[in-house]
Amino acid sequence: MNGALKPLPEPLKQSLKNVISQCFSFIIDVLNKSPFDISVPEDDEQIRKEEPADGSDKLYDCLLWNDENHSFDIVIKKLKEATNCTDERAEMISKNIDSHGRGCLCITEDIKKLKQMSEIINAVELRTTIRLLSETLKEEVVAYLIVYFSKL
Repeated sequence: MNGALKPLPEPLKQSLKNVISQCFSFIIDVLNKSPFDISVPEDDEQIRKEEPADGSDKLYDCLLWNDENHSFDIVIKKLKEATNCTDERAEMISKNIDSHGRGCLCITEDIKKLKQMSEIINAVELRTTIRLLSETLKEEVVAYLIVYFSKL
């Protein structure tokens, strides 16, 4: 064997181009829908506007964003107060936020519960958002795709 690589068959090349194109379309669509304003709207309907018309997707999450200004101790204290979690859980969430830029505090259909958590955390000028969980998960997929494509 001479070690020369054979060119990929044309149908396979076309399939790869289509997959990559679809991935980039997905990335652009998701990033276009991502909020620029890191805050929680006063009106629940503003939060619910992402819900599909058929009401099939009603799980929401509260995300806490890293701001590089607050100490771990303050974040942990507020996490415990807002979520009634243990020291260990609050520390784990705060480390995740520090390394990923944001972290999920709670997933529920109860927007009022999420808003109460947000109010407690926002009292010390930390920032939260409440979003449809499926939108947050799409953003997580986009983050992985970007890392993957950057290594090609």
